Amino acid sequence: GFDRITDEAKASIEILADATEDLRKRLMGIKYDSTKDAKQKADAFLQFCTSTAAEWLTKFEEYLQPSEAFSYADFLLFDLWDTHKELCPKEAFAELQKGFPKICALHDAIASDASVSTYLESRRA
Repeated sequence: GFDRITDEAKASIEILADATEDLRKRLMGIKYDSTKDAKQKADAFLQFCTSTAAEWLTKFEEYLQPSEAFSYADFLLFDLWDTHKELCPKEAFAELQKGFPKICALHDAIASDASVSTYLESRRA
């Protein structure tokens, strides 16, 4: 994960957290763009997921390291990954999953936490 203990690492967590929000803003810009119809949004999501998201997620993938604890940047990345799963075309998201095993592992580790999995189940009900 992104969890570190030094002041320098804490600053890195802040930067990474901000970066997840920067990427989310771009994705949400497509979702809430009132000037595009459903087909245009679908095309924009496909383009986003195959280029912009892949470029940004590569940086997260390169930075991720195994960790015993999760930082809030890890949780933001977890949520961002879920948002991509929801909005990207299925085939494009499947390709993202193949290309980012560390992000997938982080997502699975957070999702398997007892309190998180309870919360996720309550959302599905």
